[in-house]
Amino acid sequence: MSIVTPWLALLALLFAQRTFQRYLQSTLLLLLRRSQRALLVYALILLPGVLLHEAAHWFTARLLGVRTLGLSLLPRATGDRRISLGYMETVHTDPLRAAFIGLAPLVLGLTVLALIVSGPLGLRETNAVAAGAWGEVLRWPVLVASRPDAAWWLYLAMAVSNTMMPSEADRRAWLWVAAAGLLLALLLAGLGDAAALWQRLEPGLTALGEHLTAVLLFAAVLDLVLSGGLWLATWILSRLTGLEVVRA
Repeated sequence: MSIVTPWLALLALLFAQRTFQRYLQSTLLLLLRRSQRALLVYALILLPGVLLHEAAHWFTARLLGVRTLGLSLLPRATGDRRISLGYMETVHTDPLRAAFIGLAPLVLGLTVLALIVSGPLGLRETNAVAAGAWGEVLRWPVLVASRPDAAWWLYLAMAVSNTMMPSEADRRAWLWVAAAGLLLALLLAGLGDAAALWQRLEPGLTALGEHLTAVLLFAAVLDLVLSGGLWLATWILSRLTGLEVVRA
């Protein structure tokens, strides 16, 4: 039995994403010497994921009957030292629909990643992670390398995984919806047989959790491997140019 759970895999992915994005930005700054140029190239590298992210917002808003006000794919540096790669604005709506709109990029991103992992990359036995079958997991690089178009799918997986996380604005309504969902679950448990309900749901939720763990862990490992190459590129460029990226 594996000790890796969806929550641990998610934490690993968040750490890997921060590492990858930091070294990618540093490499581009050392190569291009101008922050605006580096930002533009950074946005172009992640453009497939940004398109998917904003499209998920837009289609979900339209599906829920929420009018959209604006859509942008232009990158910009925000005042809080962060980078915005795009945005989609809607009219003010109720917390439930706002929560669904904010959650849409993550759901769609995970779905696309799952399809890439189990489809073009051929890693169909994703329950090996949850089962602790690490021998099977260690064979994944060999399986991926045997695919003639693996580089394209790995690039797409990187772009999607690094842009699917909800922004602070996307998460604003989540607390209210989560509280309402908890109250509803307690109410249903009080009105019926909670144990019987869990027995019916448990197999499906377990299978979903196993698949999600594998997908998140795959994305985390991919980012960490790429981070190693970018760290080396940053080190070489720093020695060649005599420059160093300093983060205030």
